[in-house]
Amino acid sequence: MTFLQSAILYGLFAMLIPPIIHLLSRRRYDVVDWAAMRFLQASRRTRRKVAFEQILLMLLRALLIGLLVVALDAPKLNLNAIAKLPGGEEMVRWAGRSNRDIVLIIDGSYSMDYRWNNQTVDERAKEWSKTFIDDLWQGDRVAIVQAKQQPIPVLEMLTEDRAEVKAKLAAIPRPRGGVDWARAVQEAQRILQSGQNSLQEIIILTDGQRQGWSDPRALEGWQLLALPTTSGAAKARIWVVNVVPDRPDDAPNWLISPITANRSLATVGREVKFKFDLQSSVRVKEEGDKKTSEGIAPPAEVTFEIDRSPAGERAPPNVREPSIGMDFTTRFETTGSHLFSAIIGTDALPGDNRRDFAIDVLPVIPVLIVDGDRHGTLPKRSSDFLRYAIAPPNHPQPSFLTQMISIQELASKSLTNPIGKEAWTTPRVLILQNVPSLSEEQNRSVEEFLKQGGGVFVLLGDRSDPTNFNLISFREGESWLPARLVNPAGDEKDLLKAAYPVGNSVEKTFLDLFKEAEPESFVRSSFSRWWKLDTTSGGGGSIVAELTTHDPLFIEKSVGKGRVLMAAVPFDDSWRTSFLQSHDFVRLCHECLFYLASSRSGEVNLEPRQSLVFRPGEGEPPGGVTIEPPEGPQRRVEVTQWPFIYDDTRETGVYKLRTDSGFVQYFVVQPDSSESVLTACDDIERTAIAKLFSDGNFVYQNDRADLLKSIRQGEQDPDLWWLFLLLVIGLLVAELMVTRSLVKRNPPTLQGDE
Repeated sequence: MTFLQSAILYGLFAMLIPPIIHLLSRRRYDVVDWAAMRFLQASRRTRRKVAFEQILLMLLRALLIGLLVVALDAPKLNLNAIAKLPGGEEMVRWAGRSNRDIVLIIDGSYSMDYRWNNQTVDERAKEWSKTFIDDLWQGDRVAIVQAKQQPIPVLEMLTEDRAEVKAKLAAIPRPRGGVDWARAVQEAQRILQSGQNSLQEIIILTDGQRQGWSDPRALEGWQLLALPTTSGAAKARIWVVNVVPDRPDDAPNWLISPITANRSLATVGREVKFKFDLQSSVRVKEEGDKKTSEGIAPPAEVTFEIDRSPAGERAPPNVREPSIGMDFTTRFETTGSHLFSAIIGTDALPGDNRRDFAIDVLPVIPVLIVDGDRHGTLPKRSSDFLRYAIAPPNHPQPSFLTQMISIQELASKSLTNPIGKEAWTTPRVLILQNVPSLSEEQNRSVEEFLKQGGGVFVLLGDRSDPTNFNLISFREGESWLPARLVNPAGDEKDLLKAAYPVGNSVEKTFLDLFKEAEPESFVRSSFSRWWKLDTTSGGGGSIVAELTTHDPLFIEKSVGKGRVLMAAVPFDDSWRTSFLQSHDFVRLCHECLFYLASSRSGEVNLEPRQSLVFRPGEGEPPGGVTIEPPEGPQRRVEVTQWPFIYDDTRETGVYKLRTDSGFVQYFVVQPDSSESVLTACDDIERTAIAKLFSDGNFVYQNDRADLLKSIRQGEQDPDLWWLFLLLVIGLLVAELMVTRSLVKRNPPTLQGDE
């Protein structure tokens, strides 16, 4: 039993009062024997019975006082202590204790795979869970959820079977990717809605990492989760356990940053350069009042793979820097989908030791060139400069397949019909070279082309009509054109007033490789005349290159699945420019077209939660598709029509889709690099989240025993004071009956007074 106030139990000493009074009040008589008295004396048996009843009466009165004292101390039945006795759980159930429904949420982000003190955090969480399950009451029901970007219900049905719970716990997939805590808690609440027990708990097991818990995106999720529900259903209490509170924020680790490529779409034989950084945690050393930072030794080597086959290795510079840049250059000799991977050796956090990048390789990129010259004839049109730059007539293996038409010929079928013999040669890029404007019908065709993932390169020149362009293709920023045409600027006759590209303006864009001001380079090219473009009137365009006059040179905009690139100059000799003679002219034309053609290729390198959209080669009939996820068994799906959309991208990593005919497509769901930052939440951040919920409904508690105690304090141990009061009443009745029996057997006489 438990009591309200143990000091009240000192009142039990009052039980001594009846015996003391009995002893003090005993009356001793002088016994005088006379002849007739011996006939009135009781037998020895009767005297013993009377003495027993008197002692019984004294004990009843003492016990009456003791029970009254205990009842005043509000005794409760201690269910926890009873449950530990043999057969105690059945006694607890008989006593009326309520069972509870519990959902364990285990962090599934890859930071949980960090090995600390010879054990991963995930292993610690599983051990914690197993011990916790053993301490639960019989009848408590448990479910398990793994928290990821998309939560995984490992054990969706609440069950009392502890063996099943432990088996599911052991089978939880290895931590991968990031985490969305609000969605995981919502999943747990959904599971608890099917529960029948009034007591419901959600227990979160994590590594206390700030990322995913208290970053701005996570805070937004918590705020939405904490909003009151309209259903009126009570929300379960949430308990948060950090299973590695002793792990330092700067625990040593090397990671590979996300891979980038100079182009996400390639052609056969073209050089592709992949870039990434090796990044390390920085150790902070404190020496007195001074703090110094030092890096950790880099990994011994970086291994490269192409389509999961070895492709080489390289040792990084042996420097203790927080970031080391690396690259890998290759050429693909076959078409189709390819996978590039960079891997470092195993360290404490293996989840960030590998990065993958999917890239599509085509035989050539189909490009449709629309020339604005109404009267020119091949090969004397102004677009010939651009055409010969991207597809030289005598080149044995050009990267681009081109077709040139006049502006009058541009129609919807021009963008949907193949420009070559093969069905897959429908245009991926449309070039509008110095066209006056587009008709309403042509504008709708271009807009639809962009929405389907095409790329459009607009090259303005002396024939461009600002009125029609602004009215039809810009339309106050509501159509596809990224900027409003203002007027031409500059003077072809005065080269001293010519403008030049600004090298700094192309940094961190796809034109970054042209930022160096070398002789006869892009940055050293002069433009004597250009269009002034207004990006402040809507349209959503972003400047990716700027002239020394502070006017935009290139502006880009995303439209649907496609992309528009708009140039303030034509790529011909209509306006005097030295750019056509620079050694960067051909390279820049190629990079612009690769960039525009890769709009659709963004669909193979995905963010978490994005669906895989699978479109096999032209002529591939619908049929079976085999899916190889990053983990787990293969799946086969019968597809009746293309494209095939696959939504189950819970795991980050490489997905390989293969048709029955052998067509292969790689997809990469990229993990969140910030998961490698092991900085823990501070008290302010934890408190801010807890305050979003009702008092006591969101609690941080790392100690398992204290957590169990806190949970069970929520249960009301049965009150026993009423039972003791009933016993008091019963003893009062018994005391009256014994007293009455004594009075009847020994009526008062004057014997003692005589």
